[in-house]
Amino acid sequence: MTPSYYYPSDPAAHGCLSTAEAVILVYLCPRDAAALDTLAAEAAESRVWAGIHYRSDIIASRALGRAVAEKVIARPRRDGS
Repeated sequence: MTPSYYYPSDPAAHGCLSTAEAVILVYLCPRDAAALDTLAAEAAESRVWAGIHYRSDIIASRALGRAVAEKVIARPRRDGS
């Protein structure tokens, strides 16, 4: 396995995608918020455990995922969906 210091630091796709999905699903199913966030966090953290990303990459990817999800959710909020 190649250590993380061989890779440039960038947001983790796993963290971004899983967080965006979780935030959108929470919009649709708010009572499952805690479980969905836990799953998204675990998916993001798995990249650190695998030695592929740094902690700062995960923090950035989760913030990016939330921002993307909020853009997606903004439309149905505007039209009342």
